[in-house]
Amino acid sequence: MMNKMLVLNAHPDVESTSSVTLKVLDTYTHSGSVGLLKDGRNVLVIQGSGSKYTNNNWYTEVEYSHQYLRSMFTFMGFDSYEIIRAQGNAVLPKETVLEQARQEAVQAAERFVRRIPDRMTR
Repeated sequence: MMNKMLVLNAHPDVESTSSVTLKVLDTYTHSGSVGLLKDGRNVLVIQGSGSKYTNNNWYTEVEYSHQYLRSMFTFMGFDSYEIIRAQGNAVLPKETVLEQARQEAVQAAERFVRRIPDRMTR
């Protein structure tokens, strides 16, 4: 298995082309579609925003991009989905936003390294 970086500038549904990332099963079965990217792939989304969407308030409920991306990548077959948010750019000092994002990136990297199979670290 080779680690690759995928950068999506468009919506992931553009990337989920039938027979490339999905195996479409008989529509009469209960199984539905099966993601073809189930080979130990992990995805890390880095998202910036002007406001804060993780304060467990009204904004948390209406921030759909995280839910949508997690659903799409799971649908395509990715085993692990994580998000780093550089949020609050319009309301917090730049240094605060960058430091929080840096800490989240370090933690995500540590989790990612733990998921790498032994055969890849040799």
